[in-house]
Amino acid sequence: MNESFLWLGIALLAVSLLLIVVEVFVPSGGLLSLVAVGCGIASLVFLFRYDTTWGLIGTLTLLIAGPLTIAFAFKVWPHTRMGRVMMGIKSEEQVEREQLAELRERERIMAMVGKEAVVAVDLRPTGLIQIGGAGERIEASAEAGMIPAGVKVRITRVEDGRPKVRQIT
Repeated sequence: MNESFLWLGIALLAVSLLLIVVEVFVPSGGLLSLVAVGCGIASLVFLFRYDTTWGLIGTLTLLIAGPLTIAFAFKVWPHTRMGRVMMGIKSEEQVEREQLAELRERERIMAMVGKEAVVAVDLRPTGLIQIGGAGERIEASAEAGMIPAGVKVRITRVEDGRPKVRQIT
């Protein structure tokens, strides 16, 4: 018997399993998976040409190691850059940037406490107020009741990231 069939079959079997793992890290649109299947089939052909026992061993190896390799790949995939992008998982840097922007916005709104504004859109109890001459409009809530547009209000506190206002009499 020709031992090169045996070694070629074992090598193609290993390449097949390796390509399944590489598919997780390299965006090939399934091309690497197709090549992996082709390598798996070719490995079985070479192993069966060498010996039926080796062919059955190769078949069992593919039937057992193939799904295990795929399961491993899917377990690792969410932790890869491509997996995070596909699943919509934000990177730690993105989460940190968003938290920092949220903190700055919260501080900016907290700094408005005590300022006067004009109701731009009726507060029923939520609407828009216009702060200062720049005309910055932000969403705000009335402390009590409804406040019609055009009325002067004072920002008394911030609750749930939204200014609470009271009508100035």
